Amino acid sequence: MKINKDHLYHGAALTQVAEHRTFKAINEMSPGGVRSRCAFRINADIYLYLKYTAIKPRGPAREFIFNFNADSLAELQALQSPPQKIFICLICVKASHICCINYDTFLALIKQRKLRKGADEQSYQIIVTLPAGKQFRVYMNFPDRRNLKIGPDTKVPRDDFPHIIFE
Repeated sequence: MKINKDHLYHGAALTQVAEHRTFKAINEMSPGGVRSRCAFRINADIYLYLKYTAIKPRGPAREFIFNFNADSLAELQALQSPPQKIFICLICVKASHICCINYDTFLALIKQRKLRKGADEQSYQIIVTLPAGKQFRVYMNFPDRRNLKIGPDTKVPRDDFPHIIFE
């Protein structure tokens, strides 16, 4: 069987999950009836949505950019019904780190962006930075403006994953 990049990069996150002391099972998900390459159910009640970027971080802030298109958003929304514990793992390949946020944080970022734009968009970019010796910074930029963040950064501890999903 051919190995795809998502097998390699998603595997980095899934291995850490499988090594956790409370891990029991992992299953692929088919949100909305369509098999997903990004969505997984952990144990009975935890849903992970995995995204990766293997591109070198951009700009002076060394930003990792994660794109969520209409298909990604639909998959995430389908996981939400009925309400579940949903986490989004942002795999920063070049930094060899995984930033994990919960779905509510993700929705709050999108809501802030929609308020600034005044409308829904076809896709959204979540930006992650990892300053030396500090926590992850997760944010979105203002619509039609580069390098201008919406609101304060969401800070995520470097060693939060995979423990955060099992709490």
